Amino acid sequence: KQKTAYEIVDCDWSSDRVLFRSQSLSLTPQSPSAKQQVVLDAQTVSNTLNSSATQIQSLRNQANQNIGSLATTVNQSLDHIASLNMQITHGIATHQPVGDLEDQRDRELNTVADAMNVSYFTRPAGDVVVFTGSGQTLVDGGTVEHLDYTPTSSMNETVSYPDRKST
Repeated sequence: KQKTAYEIVDCDWSSDRVLFRSQSLSLTPQSPSAKQQVVLDAQTVSNTLNSSATQIQSLRNQANQNIGSLATTVNQSLDHIASLNMQITHGIATHQPVGDLEDQRDRELNTVADAMNVSYFTRPAGDVVVFTGSGQTLVDGGTVEHLDYTPTSSMNETVSYPDRKST
């Protein structure tokens, strides 16, 4: 369950309440009810923060798995594009119809383009070269450079993603 705006504001309000009650407690340090109220308010804030942290970790795990699945899908499409490139260049060289193969390749190119920023061009022989927005070659004729992504087996507050330049 994701936090609502009310719950987020409630956490802020609870934090302010802990501060206010702590200041009040400093004026009446012998008051058992004031001490108990500060502890209860602090527990509320702590529980809210713990719940938020759990939700964030859940979202990180979900994103991690989705990225892994997407990388697999893109790599499969890159393999199909390379294979279709070879079939298309062979078909053109032997004067065979290649329209259906080009349509299949276009669908695979769209799958890759839906997942990431790519560009491509078609060579006179009929094959395409696909590269990332930053210029890294992904498919060159029949050669493929796969995306490299290994989902982390578990995510927690101590796991961070490496600092990398985007490709």
